[in-house]
Amino acid sequence: MVKFATYGFAVALLAAATAANAESVTSTVRSFDANQQVLVIDDGRSFAVQPGLDTSQIEPGMTVTLNVEQIGNAEIVTEISTN
Repeated sequence: MVKFATYGFAVALLAAATAANAESVTSTVRSFDANQQVLVIDDGRSFAVQPGLDTSQIEPGMTVTLNVEQIGNAEIVTEISTN
C-alpha cells in the first residue's frame, strides 16, 4: 500500500511541476511545418506542437497565443488561439 501512495504522490508532484512551467506566449508566426509539427515565432523560438491540436488555420504572419509547457527539455505547445 505504501508503494501505491508513494507513486500517487510522485505523480501529483510531477503534475504540479509541469503546470508550474507553463507560460502563455503571444507572437507572430514566422513559419509552421505541418509535417514535423514545429512552429517558429517571430523572435526565432521554435516549439513542438502537441499531436492532435487543430493547426489547420495556422499561417505565417498571423498572430497567435500559445500555451507552452516545459516537458523534459522540450517546450510543447498544448493550446493555440488565433487573435
